[in-house]
Amino acid sequence: MPGDVCSARSVIANVVKLIVFLAFLILGMRAARAAGPQRRRAIQALLLYLVALNAAVGVTQRDSWPFPTYPLVPNIYDVNAINARLDYYGVTQEGREVPIDPYVWSPIFQLGLDLWFRLHYPHLDATQKEQALAFLRDRAAEGIQQLSRGERIGWQRVLGPLALPDWWLYVRPPRYGGTIRGLRVYRMEWRASERYRDPNLVKRTLVGESLR
Repeated sequence: MPGDVCSARSVIANVVKLIVFLAFLILGMRAARAAGPQRRRAIQALLLYLVALNAAVGVTQRDSWPFPTYPLVPNIYDVNAINARLDYYGVTQEGREVPIDPYVWSPIFQLGLDLWFRLHYPHLDATQKEQALAFLRDRAAEGIQQLSRGERIGWQRVLGPLALPDWWLYVRPPRYGGTIRGLRVYRMEWRASERYRDPNLVKRTLVGESLR
C-alpha cells in the first residue's frame, strides 16, 4: 500500500511538471506569434509566468525541468589554489597538434568524458588504457570528418536543433577538416595568481596518447 501511494504521488508530480512545461511552451509560442499590442501583453505574461515559476521552484526546492532550484554555494576563491582541466588534441599526419572540437564526442558530452578520465582511466591496466584511447582517437577522427562535411552527428542526427547540446559551455576551436592519426590528452594545471603575472605559466602533463 505505501508503495502504491508513493507511485501515485510520483505520477501526479510528473503530470504537474508536464503541465507546467507545456504552459511555458504555449506562452512562448504565443509571444513569438503575436503582433502589435498583443505581442507586448504576451511577452509580459510569459515573463510573469517565468518569475512566478522560478520563485515557486526556489521556495519549494523542487526541480521542475527545465527550471532547476539552482542552489547557491558560498565560497571564497583562493587565487593560489591549483586549477585543473583536461585538454584534447588531435595529432595530424605532419605531427602537429590541433584542438579537438567538443562536438566530436557526441552523444557523449565533454564534461562526462572529463569525469570518466579522472575517476576511471587511472584504474585501467595498460591494455585497457590503450583500447580506450584508440576508441576515442577513431571517434574523434570520424567526428572531425563528419563536421567538415557539414553532417550532423550524435543526437543531432535524430533530433536536429532540438538536441540542445551543451557546447556553449566550451570554447569551440576553428574547424579542422584534415585527417588526424592520433589523440593526446593533457592535464592542464595553473594558479590564478601566477597566470595573472604571466598567462603562459601553465603546467601541461600528458595523461594518455594513442597514435596510429
